[in-house]
Amino acid sequence: MQGTPETLDGLLTAHGRALLAHPTGALAEALLTTDAVCTGWAPVGLYMASGDEQARTENTANCRSALAARGVSAPVTDVGAVDYHGSRHLGSNVAATSRIVRWFGELSRR
Repeated sequence: MQGTPETLDGLLTAHGRALLAHPTGALAEALLTTDAVCTGWAPVGLYMASGDEQARTENTANCRSALAARGVSAPVTDVGAVDYHGSRHLGSNVAATSRIVRWFGELSRR
């Protein structure tokens, strides 16, 4: 990305780098929590829209097959004929995002 430093040292101050190298207190707790979110598993779901003008829906089937070959269950949700500003591709993004947010909310309550 334009404007982003090429190295971590270019991004962080010496103090910021030290905080990440040796976190304490609330930062250490937060990092432990994020490290353990998907220990041993990760939620996987695939979303697509039939008639997408930018992405071939066969990509979804191929991805699901590749995941299944590795023992991963990846349900596919077709969000339907959802256009946004004349684009099915953009519409699928809008429709899938709200469903994904709800899905993650359900996962957190399990």
